[in-house]
Amino acid sequence: MGAWLLKAFSGEQPRISANLLPPNGSQQAVNVRLDDGALDPLRKPEHAGQFAAYPGNYQSIYRYGATWLGWPGAVYAVPGPVATDRLYIMGDGAPKMRVNDTEYLLAVPYPVNALTGSLPANGSRTYAYSYVDKNGVESGPSPISGSVAWNSNRTVTVSGLEDVPTGIVSQNFYRNDGSNWYFVAKRAAAKGDFIDDVTDATPRALPAASATQAPTTAPTVAFDYIDLVVTRVYVYTYVTAFGEESEPCPASNLVDWEPGMTVTLTGFAGDPGGRNIVSQRIYRTQTGDSGTDLYFIAERPVSSADFVDDIAEDAFGEVLPSRAYNAPPDELTGLISMPNGMMAAFQGKDLYLCQPWLPHAWPEAYVLTCDYDIVALGAIGTSLIIMTTGKPYLAQGTDPSSMQMVRLASNLPCVNARGVVDLGMAIAYPSHEGLVLAGADGSAQVVTAQLFNREAWQQFNPGTICAGQLSGRYIASYNSVNPDGTPLVGTFIINTDGSGAFLSRSNVNAVAFHYDVSEGALYYLTSSGEVLHFDAPGGPPLNYYWKSKPLLLSAPENFAVIRVDSDDAPNLQDIANINAARAAAVAENEIVIASPLGSEINGQVVNLFTLAGDSLEPIPGMAKTITVNVYADGILRASATKTGQMLRLPAGFKARKWEIDVYGSARVQQIAMASSVTELKAMAGS
Repeated sequence: MGAWLLKAFSGEQPRISANLLPPNGSQQAVNVRLDDGALDPLRKPEHAGQFAAYPGNYQSIYRYGATWLGWPGAVYAVPGPVATDRLYIMGDGAPKMRVNDTEYLLAVPYPVNALTGSLPANGSRTYAYSYVDKNGVESGPSPISGSVAWNSNRTVTVSGLEDVPTGIVSQNFYRNDGSNWYFVAKRAAAKGDFIDDVTDATPRALPAASATQAPTTAPTVAFDYIDLVVTRVYVYTYVTAFGEESEPCPASNLVDWEPGMTVTLTGFAGDPGGRNIVSQRIYRTQTGDSGTDLYFIAERPVSSADFVDDIAEDAFGEVLPSRAYNAPPDELTGLISMPNGMMAAFQGKDLYLCQPWLPHAWPEAYVLTCDYDIVALGAIGTSLIIMTTGKPYLAQGTDPSSMQMVRLASNLPCVNARGVVDLGMAIAYPSHEGLVLAGADGSAQVVTAQLFNREAWQQFNPGTICAGQLSGRYIASYNSVNPDGTPLVGTFIINTDGSGAFLSRSNVNAVAFHYDVSEGALYYLTSSGEVLHFDAPGGPPLNYYWKSKPLLLSAPENFAVIRVDSDDAPNLQDIANINAARAAAVAENEIVIASPLGSEINGQVVNLFTLAGDSLEPIPGMAKTITVNVYADGILRASATKTGQMLRLPAGFKARKWEIDVYGSARVQQIAMASSVTELKAMAGS
């Protein structure tokens, strides 16, 4: 005698012949959740949003607060490791930052021109000198020197003096401050330079010509220093209202500074516009605990006005933090977030990492280069999966400066960035051979090998699928064509955990997915621009379908009794959900009925509705139902619609091939079928 117990229900494995499926395997599973061993219906998707004036070409969506954002192509929107009101976007032109309803280019502009530093002068001076002979007769003056800028902290060197003529014993030096001549000093005649460090020169006119020979060549003059000289360089940066600091401007000219002096900085540029620049930070070279570097000395509102550095020598702050910052390239894309304030993105073959906690800064010093063009990125803790057009790569590290990258041995290129999904402990991506799972341990394997061969997988056109995840299961919508030319449209749900890969199917037809990790909710976009919540907890149960593997007996036999067990008692929340869905369907149908029904000749496109169908929304039933059909050698022999009760099966025939399918909205724990009541009781309780 025979017995058949179905429990711990599983999904489809299309590559395996139906009779070789596992005992709990399925030939077909549609709209059924198979995450706890029971047959449980998916719930009806709920309306979550609608794009007004939908252009019809969105391939990426993201919910930002109460607003749905959408873009054509693969676009990456990621909250940054900073304030909660900021969203970072790549793939839609140049990288952007969104703050509330305003979008900014992510790159913070930097000042492109260097500052000019100058020391204030107390005035200018000119010099002349004369000879005095052994009789004390002074000659007329030399020609007058050029002028030299001068201030109270500097001395002036007078050079270029002539060879001393015979009979000359001394030299007198004179200077002019622009209005008067002063006698500075007298010294023994010499050709060497004269240093003017005199602070109390005596007013005196230049001497008149005399019989004593006068110098014929004008001296040259230059300022010199009294105190310790420090050579300074200055830079400045822009700062946004969000605290982002730009790269510095080029270094200024060298400024030879002495204690007591001030330095005037010119050449500041005002707000370049478009990035909410609010201030400028000014830095100068200084020697501090970290050695000689550029240190912060002042911050001021953004302005093109000059700045006077009269800040004390020891009144400086932090070292310039943005020296090595670089703006993100315009083509940077594939943005993801990582621990420790890191974010990663790519351009071509190059992997970029931002400065930790500063998503506007992408130092070129952190760039790592692959052998192949990068398609997408995925993060598992501090490990980064890099999917390329060739072999995948793995990069690991806790800081961008210490990231190490290795190329994996697997020949599994990624064919579609929109099919990449973070499943938590692994990154799933579509390859030519099937769905690949890549792990932080460097593993990369095709997990759909038991589901599809290469040819069957390619029928889904994996280069165009869009995917998401829910409860760790890979969910992908496809829009392809069967070999016979008929449309191949739908969604598959792939289980990838340790219990073995299997799939179920859904009637959903999505053009984009978005998984909200804070809610644990999966949303999808339809071709009409509506956003729906997949398997919404508040939705009424969908009708599902599950068909068992065929049970092939060694000899024909007859089953006498069947029992379907369910723990799905109605609850108040289910009733409320069903009532709400019924009310919504009625309201929608009233709108349809009040409008033109399109029932005139050629009023609708061919095949829009099923035979005898219409455009009305089906009204959900008031209670969950279940129908379990029993087939013997392909013939429907019995149907069970009640749970928890034994049902006698028809007699008078025997069959070798038996199958069971289940249709309805009620949860099923197990199905037991036996050749006698005694066998059923013994088995159903096990």
